Amino acid sequence: MSENIYQRNNSPRCNFLLLLAIVLMVTQSTNAEVAFDGSVGTNWFSAPNWLDSATQNDQLPTKDFDARIPSGFAPLINSSSQDAETDNLNVNTLATLNHRKGLLTVYGNMNVSGRNKFSIR
Repeated sequence: MSENIYQRNNSPRCNFLLLLAIVLMVTQSTNAEVAFDGSVGTNWFSAPNWLDSATQNDQLPTKDFDARIPSGFAPLINSSSQDAETDNLNVNTLATLNHRKGLLTVYGNMNVSGRNKFSIR
């Protein structure tokens, strides 16, 4: 009786490795990154304050974009009518994130590098 590839490789170890490979491929972010540059102030919800690294256009962070707050910048989330969101949030060393009103949803990971300041009121 001939044995096909699936039958030969259908061990628990092989199945686990296949599942692990699929999970790793799915969880890697393929989103474009937007970086806060404060062009028109500190308002998180102002698109000109964010620059899409791929297109060099103004782009608010959404669940489809990773957001990065570079060193020296301090965006402010202050809205009861809008919710801030991003896939992954990267806060660089010496950056500040001010949150006074509204909701910030991070769908992926939040990475904080070095010394930072978070202000939640």
